Amino acid sequence: MKTDEQLYADLRGGRRGAFDELYARYERRLFGFALAFVKNEQDAEEVFHDAFKALIDSLDGGDLPQKVGPWLFTVVRNASLNRLRGRRPAAAAPVEDLADAGSGAVETLMQAQRQVALAHAVERLPKQLGRVYELRAGGASYEDMARRLDVPVGTIKSRVNALVRRLKKDLAPWLT
Repeated sequence: MKTDEQLYADLRGGRRGAFDELYARYERRLFGFALAFVKNEQDAEEVFHDAFKALIDSLDGGDLPQKVGPWLFTVVRNASLNRLRGRRPAAAAPVEDLADAGSGAVETLMQAQRQVALAHAVERLPKQLGRVYELRAGGASYEDMARRLDVPVGTIKSRVNALVRRLKKDLAPWLT
């Protein structure tokens, strides 16, 4: 199986199937990530498509950052936050007004901040743990992850355990 970066290079070389492979690889995870931010399917769909439009646009420009996956998640995060900002009135409401608006507005803001914190924590993961996170977030079973990464299932369990410990540590302020 080709890496994301190999598929991107193929895409730059004009191989259309490479786009389809990248799209299929990230469709569910990126859409879910966007949905967690924007809270409605129509906006999440638009944000998701914005990410792949950015991928296509990047083909003519400079080099893509080293890792395609984290770059796509960053594009989705930024597009989601821009979409959320677009929902606000032109003048930002003071924090005190958010409290007056009810717990829904505060919770929406907190959820967006948690998602940003998670995205940053995932971007900082070591390569092995980042790949496990991507596969698990995509719904892969332990057995499927072991097959894809060509390691024993016990190694996957150990890496998932390390991943959970690392994310709990990095996200501790958001878990209380």
